[in-house]
Amino acid sequence: MNETEKQRQERRQRMLAREQGREWVPGDTQPGTDTGAGVRVPKKVRRSDAVQTPDIPRPNPTVGHLKPLSPLLRRRRRRRRLLWAALAAGVLLAVLALSGMLTGLGAALQDAADSAVLYLTRGSDAWPVSTGITSPLRAEALGGGFLLMDNEDAAVYSAYGNHIRTIQHGFGRPGLAVGSKRFALYNRAGSEVQLETRTDTVYKKTLEGGILLCAVSDNGSLAAVTQTERYPAVLQVLDPGGRPVITYSLAQGDGVPVSVDFAADNRRLAVGALAAEAGQMQALVYLLDTGKADLGICYRADAGSQLLRVEWLPGNRVLAVLDNYLTVLDAATGTEQTRYSYGGASLLQAEAAGARMALLVSVRGGSTLVTLDENLVTLARVPVPRTALLAAAGNEVYVLDGDTVSCYSYDGVINWQQRYGARPQAVLGGEQPLLVLSGTVEPLTAPAN
Repeated sequence: MNETEKQRQERRQRMLAREQGREWVPGDTQPGTDTGAGVRVPKKVRRSDAVQTPDIPRPNPTVGHLKPLSPLLRRRRRRRRLLWAALAAGVLLAVLALSGMLTGLGAALQDAADSAVLYLTRGSDAWPVSTGITSPLRAEALGGGFLLMDNEDAAVYSAYGNHIRTIQHGFGRPGLAVGSKRFALYNRAGSEVQLETRTDTVYKKTLEGGILLCAVSDNGSLAAVTQTERYPAVLQVLDPGGRPVITYSLAQGDGVPVSVDFAADNRRLAVGALAAEAGQMQALVYLLDTGKADLGICYRADAGSQLLRVEWLPGNRVLAVLDNYLTVLDAATGTEQTRYSYGGASLLQAEAAGARMALLVSVRGGSTLVTLDENLVTLARVPVPRTALLAAAGNEVYVLDGDTVSCYSYDGVINWQQRYGARPQAVLGGEQPLLVLSGTVEPLTAPAN
């Protein structure tokens, strides 16, 4: 055996000793290994010997030839894993995009970013705010701040009283629909609609047919009711990015929607419609799921009743305000849970604050404030001036008359009363109620003693 063969033999014996967990010394051999001879002649084994001879472990001839993975092979495996991970992420994003969840998530992130920017740039206390809009058509709370719209402009203000921007809509008959932090401006004399955040325009669209009304969900989904040549009414739902989700074409017997409201899940809709049946007005309330093509559950009001408004309440309930009674519906079944009749009085105004209600009704030439609990049970009845307006925010009810604001609790007790130098126009609910006066907005607080 030459020197090279001898070194190779020693390496094999050393590896075998390491595998068997023992220490190797030069000259040590094990059964099944070379003994130093150049040629090893195997011993002939009889069948009887083979049965009785124990199984002796043999060395693995490849042990001495194991090598670590090459850098090229490691890179290939890493690229393969990254490729599969990217493919899985792409499939997940596609599923989210098709389901609308990705768009909704993007809208929520944008609204959160707007809130952070508005907080960082809030500046000093700006109250009271001079808006320059002395006769607003609509005054609405928006993301803790507020929004005023007149025939020419829509002005947006932050929760800190700072003016964010003014939008010149240019619509002949402007309409407004407000969600939590987004709103839609639309042309009731045309087919143009635009969705807005507090800081920017999301999209502008021209719909098929003339727009009757719009509604906006908390995440910015849009429901638009239009009239076309083929159908008396078409209800189209768009996701927060303006992409169509579903379209409902309403035939003559289905009625024409007069009120639409989104549930808190941004997916379900309460749609109040009016139809003519047998020479009478028939009020209908549809409870829709935008993931389904049918009109869903339908509640039929008393014959001859006129529907004024539908509103989604907490606890999976829907409020229907009619000209002669109120009813609360179970959103899962469409059945009445409770009802309140005006008892011959005329409804002037109805406001919901959470689960409770405040009504302003006319009785024999006078006006009465009526407060109701979540089951439409009467809590209080208070006479108020005939020219009063009503607002509800939090745990209090506000009656606006002339230059005076009166604050009541739901049990009918007056908490305070205050006079102002101008006529109060509206009270906007929120964490901090706001009072809209002629061209100004200020926090609504109890007068100092």
